[in-house]
Amino acid sequence: MSEPLASPTLALLYLAQGHPERARATLDEVLAGDPTNGHALALVERLRVRPQARFSARFVAGAVASAGEIELRWEVPEALLDELSPLDDEASPLRLHAILGTTRLHDPRVSAGLRYSSVRCEALAGSRRISAPLGPASAAVALVHSVPRGPLSLIAVAEALSW
Repeated sequence: MSEPLASPTLALLYLAQGHPERARATLDEVLAGDPTNGHALALVERLRVRPQARFSARFVAGAVASAGEIELRWEVPEALLDELSPLDDEASPLRLHAILGTTRLHDPRVSAGLRYSSVRCEALAGSRRISAPLGPASAAVALVHSVPRGPLSLIAVAEALSW
């Protein structure tokens, strides 16, 4: 079915009404008539489905003498890394890191403040355990990608932990 008034504005209306597929079809029609329509090209880019990473962190209780560990699990689609660093040399090492920020709560013996740490993730998918401080404590964990002499790219953030 051809839209007599196919336009980026009509595609936006379809989106606002919850019809993304109809919006995509309208944009395809607009671009078939004018492949350089900037508004349509921008909307197509916004509607593009991007690969998503999965990242989680959980506290694993230890013996009475130790606090336990934080278990990290991640899965990053290769297509996502290609988007982040398309010019990266294939021979270069994987540059994924989990960054942790931890703090101990309500302990008068320990000065208040955050402790930061990071671990390298050796594969696109995997898990790793890290020693956790005695509780009560909390942690925030993020998965990042780094490039030489460049900024860190945030890949995913796990739910905050408290123990």
